[in-house]
Amino acid sequence: MPDADRMSDADYRQLLSLLRKFSDSELDQWANLIIPSRYGDVYVSLSRKPLVAELEPTYNRVPETWFDQPTT
Repeated sequence: MPDADRMSDADYRQLLSLLRKFSDSELDQWANLIIPSRYGDVYVSLSRKPLVAELEPTYNRVPETWFDQPTT
């Protein structure tokens, strides 16, 4: 993928900040989304608990301090 198409650090922080806002304000128990991309559909599952409890150690926790950084 060309560098111009890659997300910048600011883009990534903004994505996570918006996901956090969505999680705080809109997410009740779960949301399953299909996001079309140029490479095909992407399936996204958001929930208040891991889909499989045994897989919880495979998740990466976003540090609180990451949200204090500017997104622009």
